[in-house]
Amino acid sequence: MEKIVIVLVLLLSFAEASAQEKRIAVLPFKNLMQKQDLNWLSEAIPETITAKLGSIRGVSLIERAQLDKAFQEMGLQKAGVVDESTAVKAGKIAGVDIVVIGAFQVVGDEVRITARFVEVQTGKVLSTADERKSFREMYALQDAVAFSLAESLQKALKIVATGAESEDVKKEKPTVASLPPGKASDYYSKGYDYKWNKKDPDKAIEYYQKAVSIDPKTENALFELGYAYNEKGEYQKAIGYYSKVVALNPMAKDAFNNIGLAYSRLNDHQNAEKWYKKSLDIDPNYTLALNGIGLVAWKAKKYKEAEVWYKKAIQSDPKYYMAYYNMGILYEDTKQYAESKDY
Repeated sequence: MEKIVIVLVLLLSFAEASAQEKRIAVLPFKNLMQKQDLNWLSEAIPETITAKLGSIRGVSLIERAQLDKAFQEMGLQKAGVVDESTAVKAGKIAGVDIVVIGAFQVVGDEVRITARFVEVQTGKVLSTADERKSFREMYALQDAVAFSLAESLQKALKIVATGAESEDVKKEKPTVASLPPGKASDYYSKGYDYKWNKKDPDKAIEYYQKAVSIDPKTENALFELGYAYNEKGEYQKAIGYYSKVVALNPMAKDAFNNIGLAYSRLNDHQNAEKWYKKSLDIDPNYTLALNGIGLVAWKAKKYKEAEVWYKKAIQSDPKYYMAYYNMGILYEDTKQYAESKDY
C-alpha cells in the first residue's frame, strides 16, 4: 500500500492474462465548462488515476515528460483530450498500449467526472467511468473514478492481450453479493461495494471487520477500517487499525501519514509530527505528510515553521491546492493580507 489505494483481489489475477506489461498514459482531463479557476483539475484528476493504476501489477505508467513530448509533436496544448482519434495519435507518439482520457464539469455544487480507456492500436473504447459528487467531496470523487477504472482494467487488459473477450469475461460480472462466502477477499470486496456503490460506510465496516476476522493480515481491509474510523471521528480506533497495517508493511507511508492525521485531529501535536515524519522517512517528498506537519505547526502557532512545511508541500506538488489554501490561512492569521490573497 505505497499509495492510498484499494487493490481488489480480482485485479491481482490479470497479470497472467497478458504476456507483458501494458503501457498506459493518463492524459490531461478536459475542462468542459472552461472555468479558469478549475483548470488545476485537468492535471489533478489524472494524477489521482495514475497513482491508483500505477499500483496494479502488469501496468506500466509512462512519465509525464513523454506525454509532454507527444503533445509538442502534435502541436497541441495540454488543455485536455476528449476525442478518441487525438488520444490515439498521442498514444502512438508516446509509445503506449492504452490511453485514459476524460473530462469534468461543474454545475452548481455538483462535479461530474467521466473517463474512458482507449486502445491505441484500434481506437476502441475498452471501458468507461462516470462519477459525480458535490464539490466538497472532490477527493472522494477523484478516488471513485480511479477505483472504477481500476476495477474495469482486468477486462480491458484481457481484451488487449487476446484480441477477444475470453469466456469468463463475456459472462456477466457477478455482484459482490453472489460471491462465495468464507473468504477474506470476498468480504473485503463486499465492503468496497458498500463504501463506493451503496454509500453505506457502516455496512462497509461490518464487511471489512469480517474480512479481518477471517484473515488478520488482510492489509487492505485493515487500512480501510482505519480510514473509516478516521472519517467517523473515532481516532483511537483508526490509529489501532493503521498500526496493524504498518506492522505488516513497514513501507506503508499512507498508513503512517494517516496515523499522523488522526493524532492531529486529537490535537496531539507531538505524536502527529512523529508519525508524519515516519511517513517522510519513507518518501521525503510525500506531499500529504509535508502539508500535515505544516498544519500541526500552524495549530501550535509556530507560523514560521508551518510556512516552511507548506512551501515544501507546494514544491513537492505544485498542483496540491490545499497547501496554497493553508498558506492563505497562515498569512491571514499573521495579518499578511496581500500574501494571503495571493495564496
